[in-house]
Amino acid sequence: MNFTSLDGTRNLVAHLGRPEGDAPRPAVVLMHGCSGLLNDKGRIRGLYRAWARALAVQGYVTLTVDSASPRGFGQTCSATPDRLTMWRDRPGDAYAALQYLQAQPFVQPGRVGLMGWSQGGGVVLLTINDKSIGRPAGLASDFMAAVSFYPGACSERLQTKPYTEVEPNGWTTRVPLLTLFGEADTWTPFKPWEEFIFAAQARGNPLELKSYPSAVHAFDAPNLERRELPAYRVGNGPIPVIATDRDARADAFTRVLEFMKRHLELNRLEIVMTLSFLLTSLIVVTSPGTGVLYTLAVALTQGGRASIAAAFGCTLGIVPQMLAAMLGLAAVLHTSALAFAALKWCGVVYLLYMAWQALRERGALAIDARPAAERSGRRVIVTAILINILNPKLSIFFLAFLPQFIAADESAPLARMLELSGAFMAMTFAVFAVYGLFAAGVRDRVITRPRVMAWLRRSFAAGFAALGAKLAFAER
Repeated sequence: MNFTSLDGTRNLVAHLGRPEGDAPRPAVVLMHGCSGLLNDKGRIRGLYRAWARALAVQGYVTLTVDSASPRGFGQTCSATPDRLTMWRDRPGDAYAALQYLQAQPFVQPGRVGLMGWSQGGGVVLLTINDKSIGRPAGLASDFMAAVSFYPGACSERLQTKPYTEVEPNGWTTRVPLLTLFGEADTWTPFKPWEEFIFAAQARGNPLELKSYPSAVHAFDAPNLERRELPAYRVGNGPIPVIATDRDARADAFTRVLEFMKRHLELNRLEIVMTLSFLLTSLIVVTSPGTGVLYTLAVALTQGGRASIAAAFGCTLGIVPQMLAAMLGLAAVLHTSALAFAALKWCGVVYLLYMAWQALRERGALAIDARPAAERSGRRVIVTAILINILNPKLSIFFLAFLPQFIAADESAPLARMLELSGAFMAMTFAVFAVYGLFAAGVRDRVITRPRVMAWLRRSFAAGFAALGAKLAFAER
């Protein structure tokens, strides 16, 4: 199949592999080495066929990109301008393949991995680093995991300036990376790789390393007899050698498939954590509190449309609290007695003000018998937002609540937190709206009975006062 390069100037060629069925699945982009994807007979080399089959058995879609043929290149192992072109352009090929897969209905767009061998392994490092020359602006979601076999150009010198935009000792990535290397490799030497990867790992990058003491280049290829390649020798350096290492190959297949499963599939723990989050959120949202009380009060005094505005305002009021939790401001409230007390007493005063309004039948809680179309929801929404913003316990609740449902090895914790926050807000709006519409349904029976309305006003006033008192005695 074909897809267009990121700059729209080249028609790229790739081979798509799909398991049976139309259900969306995780996917993996495969990047070949400098010998090219195709052998002398025009067939995909056995190494890439073997990996594509293994990934398909696990239920992954595969897209094996041919970066050489569309450019009219043969092998690019020799020191020629063609090789420089491949290093420069192939990270863009990887991202063009990612965007192609993300547009397909049979692919889970947020669960795409990247694999590369030799030159393709080096391209993986150039692709996933935080200053990638290939990453397009506005990318919805990046690769979720990457695997690099015996990568070329894998050294501090070749992965930083002037060859890339990365500062010396500054290579970083947020994409979990597994690298595999043969310690006896004479084509892509082991020592520079080890130093580069260990240094990157020490900087906190999510890297996993595996080396095989006796393995040489292409150790994971199927049935490859030991062969020397003097044509690709650099100066007086060692002659490149390629050969299958059966033990290393068997370990690599097991290790890589487990790595991909861990990062690309929704595992049982994630499902349990998601269900736990939804159940806990439902309990929290449905429990009587300031927002519920306010929504019910607005529904009974102003009707269904105003209750929806109240539910919307209460939901919007959660946004600053969640942002505070994500940005660490909630931690300041947790540790600073003065900041906590200042916000707390503002909240207490506002709740007591709400209690007074309920008794006096004024403000957002005043009974309004006008047609719904004539009522303005602005005051209702603003009041609902202030109720949540002035409650420091809510910020601390989210600081303690959200991280419990984010896995320790989560590659994008901020994105996951935003996802959970969005789900919590949607649930808040839905539940509060149901509360409000139910209360609005009995409104006509209530407002025609002065005694009942007087009792409700006192109840709401007492409720707001009690919540204010509870907040006044709250500790960090």
